[in-house]
Parts: sequence; structure tokens; C-alpha cells
Amino acid sequence: MIVTVVISVYNGMPYLPNTIESILNQTYKDFELIIVNDGSSDDSEEYLKSLNDDRIVYFSNKNQGLCNSINYAFSKAKGKYVFRNDQDDVSYLNRIERQVDIMEQSDFDCVFSFIDKISGKKVWKNLDKTLDNVGTVKLFNPWNDGCMLNSTMVIKKDVFFDLGGYRAAYYPSDDWDLELRLTQKYKVGII
Repeated sequence: MIVTVVISVYNGMPYLPNTIESILNQTYKDFELIIVNDGSSDDSEEYLKSLNDDRIVYFSNKNQGLCNSINYAFSKAKGKYVFRNDQDDVSYLNRIERQVDIMEQSDFDCVFSFIDKISGKKVWKNLDKTLDNVGTVKLFNPWNDGCMLNSTMVIKKDVFFDLGGYRAAYYPSDDWDLELRLTQKYKVGII
């Protein structure tokens, strides 16, 4: 197995069904999905325990915070490539297939993607979307491209651990911190 998808959940209802469905229905089928319930007090645990798919590996922990929960999920991952997906994000159904193809056919250590905003209050920097729709990759520069949404990330597991994972001391800028460390040492792209 070369792919693991990780999702940390903290009071994720009512978004979880759409999120989980978008992963389980991917065109790329050979992956494990690690879900860590980070001490939810809503109906998340009941919903997650009701899922019946052999690809799901479920852990329920006391609340440790997002950084620690994601690091824990990465520590359990069997895949060479680990995909982040947040509890309220929906992935295009060919996301894994496209990003695995790029990782396998290039020398990138990590690849992010652009996003389509569905709802929410946070405004993300509108990046120049001059890339075509067939998987062209451009080199990611955090100084020019801003902070990419980490739930679009696929990263080599050994690269993640070489960098020490997410650092909770930098929360809520832990994603920016990881991206800066990534680009200082590894080749990172955007599709």
C-alpha cells in the first residue's frame, strides 16, 4: 500500500458524511483511511463507528488538539504518501489518483492543490490559476503563493517525519510553519 489518508475529527458533524464520502468514493481505491476522533463531544464518534469499510482505521483519543492529532495519525500511517483531509473539506473524486500520479512521476516531495471555496468566513488568497487541467505542477513558493491549505497536501511520510511534523507551539500557524520548513529542504509543488 502506498497511500494513507488522514482525517482528524473534533466535533465534525454535520460535515463528516460529505467529507468521508468524498474520500471513500475516490477513483483511486487502494488506500487506508485513518480517522482520529480527537475527543469529540457531538455525534461524530457514533457516526464514525457506524462506517463499514475495510479501508478505515479508526482511533478515538482524548482531545489533544489538531497538531497532535494529525501527528498521531501520521505515526499510524502505512502508506509511502500521506494525504491530509480536514473534517469539513470535500475532495474531488480524482484527487488521490492525480496527486499519486504526480508524486510517482516527478521528484516532488510534497504537492498541494488549489481549492474551490464552498462556504465559510475565512478568505483565502486567490492564487493565479494559470495551470491547465491535466496535472501540470508549478513549484510552490510560500513567500509568493501564501499559505496553501494543508488539507490539499500529499507528502512523503518520511519527509513529514524528517521535518518533525506539525509543531503545536506554532498553532494556529502550524501549517505555515510546516510549509516554510518544507520549502527550505524539499521540493514542493502546486497543481
